[in-house]
Amino acid sequence: MNKGFRAALICSSAFLPVLSPSAFAQEVQSDADGADAGLQGVAAEERSPADSFGGDIVVTARRTSELISDVPISISAFSQEKMDVRSVKTFEDIANITPGVAISGGNRISIRGVIPGGNAGTTGIYIDDTPIQVYSASFATDALPLLFDLERVEVLRGPQGTLFGSGSMGGTIRYITPQPDLTGHSTYARAEVSALQSGGVSYEAGVATGGPIVADRLAFRVSGIFRRDAGWIDRVDRRTGEVIDEDHDWQRTYVLRGALTWAPIDGLEITPAILHQNRFQHHSGSYADTGPDVAWEGFSDPNRGIYRNGARIETPGRDRLTLYSLAVEYDLGPVSLFSNSSYYDRKNRNVTDASMFEAALFGLVTSTGPAVPGVADYDSHGVAANTQKTLTQEVRLQSNTDGRLSWVVGAFYQKNKQFNQELVMAPSLDQLIGNTFGMTVVEFFGQPLLPGDVGIDISLWHEPSQIAGFGEISFDLTDRLSLAAGVRIAESKYTYRNYSNGPYNNGLNEQSGSTKESSVTPKFSANYDVNDDIMVYATAAKGFRAGGANQPIPLDQCSGELNDLGLTGQPASFESDSVWSYELGTKSRIARGLNVAASAYHIDWTNIQRGVALPLCGFGFTTNLGSARIRGFDLQADARLTDNLTMGVAVGHVNARFQETIPLATGENLVTEGDRVPVSPWTVSLSGDYVVPIGSNEAYLHAEYNYAADYRGPLVSENPLNSSFDPDNFPQPSIQRASIRSGVRFDNLDVSLFVNNLWSSRQLVARENQQLGSPAYFQTFLRPRTIGLTVSYRR
Repeated sequence: MNKGFRAALICSSAFLPVLSPSAFAQEVQSDADGADAGLQGVAAEERSPADSFGGDIVVTARRTSELISDVPISISAFSQEKMDVRSVKTFEDIANITPGVAISGGNRISIRGVIPGGNAGTTGIYIDDTPIQVYSASFATDALPLLFDLERVEVLRGPQGTLFGSGSMGGTIRYITPQPDLTGHSTYARAEVSALQSGGVSYEAGVATGGPIVADRLAFRVSGIFRRDAGWIDRVDRRTGEVIDEDHDWQRTYVLRGALTWAPIDGLEITPAILHQNRFQHHSGSYADTGPDVAWEGFSDPNRGIYRNGARIETPGRDRLTLYSLAVEYDLGPVSLFSNSSYYDRKNRNVTDASMFEAALFGLVTSTGPAVPGVADYDSHGVAANTQKTLTQEVRLQSNTDGRLSWVVGAFYQKNKQFNQELVMAPSLDQLIGNTFGMTVVEFFGQPLLPGDVGIDISLWHEPSQIAGFGEISFDLTDRLSLAAGVRIAESKYTYRNYSNGPYNNGLNEQSGSTKESSVTPKFSANYDVNDDIMVYATAAKGFRAGGANQPIPLDQCSGELNDLGLTGQPASFESDSVWSYELGTKSRIARGLNVAASAYHIDWTNIQRGVALPLCGFGFTTNLGSARIRGFDLQADARLTDNLTMGVAVGHVNARFQETIPLATGENLVTEGDRVPVSPWTVSLSGDYVVPIGSNEAYLHAEYNYAADYRGPLVSENPLNSSFDPDNFPQPSIQRASIRSGVRFDNLDVSLFVNNLWSSRQLVARENQQLGSPAYFQTFLRPRTIGLTVSYRR
């Protein structure tokens, strides 16, 4: 146990008796250091019983400001105050406390079982009115902002294709930033330090401030935060087992934002803004493994708190994004005009250790590293780089009147230029080929390594663009019954140029082309107020994801596996996929202090974009295969049991199965009807808050617990009828975790101690190898127990 962890444990033990242990309740806890349980800077009267799913927070899920309790959509919303209450620092923290939402390695978000894959994610990701999704045909994954100085985060469950366009098939995530206040000043600051069991020390410091420069005419808002997340996995020399880099999986992030609002005349506000985030990972992950926080099974002993990684080299990663935006809002009386112009510039670069993956292609690995004859320390490493430049313009016109009819119409344009490159340098390849096969690289592959010992160079230039028009209209038939309908008509174009070369690619391979398709995504809904406290609603909506292009693969090397699939060549491109969702829901105030939001849904997913692996040749491609049916429900409820005690529960259930068998020429199946989509079928979170007045101040206790059930089979890889069947497959296990926070609130100041992973659970989250039959397994565990101190200030 390190000294920092021991000191934090002693300090926390002395502090917890401030409150009665009988107040303990449970709710969800996140894996990140900052995702603990707390109630920072929020007055008792602000903590309404409905806080876990938004209460009466104002949202813009339908592109107009409404109370969340009045919106006939399954939605969770987290204001800045609420994120302080829960100490939410990353989107992973939000996913842990939101039913129907999951996030996996590489920031891959799924909502209601509509899992990512194919050309892009299935969840729309927005910063204000700008979509920032990356196209997953590249080697990059989505960038998610650190959660600090936000007005709110909205999680919209179900297809949002009408108002939010392509990619919002499962739902949409919206990061809403605070606008400069023309009438008053405000300041918020937060600092935190924590110690990680069997690991290092994390810390953060951030401040945000803003207000009028010229009353009612000119105002500013600026913020900045720096955070360092400690590592806990040691990198070892895989030949000797000696630790050469303790806690090497640490990362640091800083975020800066500035905005200026100018109101030259009454009703008109013009707001230019800039947001910049820079993230550095000391270890970005080995080639094709699960990510930075990965332990190698052959070196680790979780029961003794030993987590180790045998990466041969340091593998740093950088991810930098900058969003420039100009928002214009003009109140014209009966209507309002909105315009959002933005430019999104992102660059990320990761160095990877490819030695295990490369050796596994030839079956030359053990559980602790490559076993290449005559090579004591086999060397192969890679660089993956991504550049994304996106121009977005949206214009909306919407009604302002309080009559029975309300509407919004708009136009959208986006142009995305993305360059992705992956290089694998293989300076030891000549020794592997020579010592194993008695041949040279040229004799074995038919060509030498490229300059710089490059074994493969894959470069992709993609330019997706979209132009769309959309609209939604709502009409109150009676004082209680409302009907709404909307549609989005879009044309998407995808231009691509792909290049690959090197001995692993069997020489030069180039292809280029373009695809174009049109889409229509309608939505229909009805909501009825049973009385002033109960609303019921029904929705039918379509979601859509554009098609794209595949990277080239060597036909000579992969022809056998392509023939097994009944293909003579790799598909150059693939088409869009879509979902139809049908939902019934209610939002109710059942009794004093009890609020419930519940919904049940049925989703039909057709023409699914799916990746197809060719494990023998080491390549793969995306195509459209089959369909899936998803059924489930979401439930959120909060109750204020006494003036001091509030409790909450959130439950999500997903039953997702593939509906078609895709046979192969070999007699096996690519997927078999009835195979389950890989998603946890049950998630449960429980929470409790207890507040004790101390004069004019108050002490509080917050505790949480969350549970995610194991992935119920058979999954595709668990079915012996499928070509990807792996007898050593490790299904996703169930996960349980808890956290607790105890603190005191003094006017504008909040001081608290927290413990994450309260039980110090060493649960194994994932176990995988890089090739079928490989004895080298990589493991991912829950982040160890974390103890820390947080101080926040709000004025």
